[in-house]
Amino acid sequence: MTDAQSIPIRLNVELIQQAKEVVARLGTQYGKPPAPGRSAAGAHCRHIVDHYQAFLAGVESGRVDYYTRARDPELEASPDRITSTLSAIQETLRGLGPDLDKPLLVDTGGAAHEGGEARWAASSVRRELAFVLSHTLHHMATIASVARTLGVDLDASVGLAHSTVAYQARASAAQTPTEAD
Repeated sequence: MTDAQSIPIRLNVELIQQAKEVVARLGTQYGKPPAPGRSAAGAHCRHIVDHYQAFLAGVESGRVDYYTRARDPELEASPDRITSTLSAIQETLRGLGPDLDKPLLVDTGGAAHEGGEARWAASSVRRELAFVLSHTLHHMATIASVARTLGVDLDASVGLAHSTVAYQARASAAQTPTEAD
């Protein structure tokens, strides 16, 4: 697999690693909501796992259904269980073959929302890797907010897109005075 082919996989694996690190930092607060009526980090982590599992099942079957999810409550409550599940997902992602352009069909929500037949749209492994990356990043931003509300110290890059982190690094380097200044 070339570097260009592996980038979507690498970015997902790195973001999942960030999720595991945040779970470790949260410790016993993993399942604690930041306020009444708000979701705990554990609920968001479980939701992330549900989407990766749906994606990976779809890679095998050729049909991705993000609407039919396990929603395992134990993943919301157990930092150990979510961490081991995220590790397994990382390993499966690393094992994806080189054909990221393999066609997939994705349920666009017809069956889940209207009680009818699924409405399938054409996609690919690469496109769905981009989707789960974006989806995970969105939830990581929320998880970071939950963690910070609970007083957990996190790196400033948690919940930021890779492109944002790279931009901030370039902007910071451009503003750093040189010795001649």
